[in-house]
Amino acid sequence: MDDKQSKLVTDAVDEKIKALEPSQRQAKIFCEAFHAIARLCHETSALKGFWKSEDRGGPTTYEVDVPKRIALLHTEVSEAFEGYRSDLADDHLPDESMFSVELADVIIRIMDMSIAMNLNVEGLVIRKMVYNITRPPMHGGKKF
Repeated sequence: MDDKQSKLVTDAVDEKIKALEPSQRQAKIFCEAFHAIARLCHETSALKGFWKSEDRGGPTTYEVDVPKRIALLHTEVSEAFEGYRSDLADDHLPDESMFSVELADVIIRIMDMSIAMNLNVEGLVIRKMVYNITRPPMHGGKKF
């Protein structure tokens, strides 16, 4: 491939990559929706007793036991793995796979924790997606 052809390919790839980036409007809609749903996840979690009084640092802030919360995330991921490995239907939503429901539980726990810890996870999802677009295939040589 000569330099001219190489430039055409590079330009085409750059254009394709640019098309993958979310627009500002898409990012705003995503962030607003994510935050609103995350608040509902956290409020539901608190109402159901998953945030005990010892977690509370004040009326709306928490001393978060981060290792415990990460362990709970890991539990949901392990349950998703088991659902996939065994091709099981979910116990509570039997018309859905256990795999997909447990992945939803992972997201719910992340949303819950993002509110409790006042993290901007929604904004970071967008920023990380945009960054990942610039990374080389397989992030520079990883096997998987």
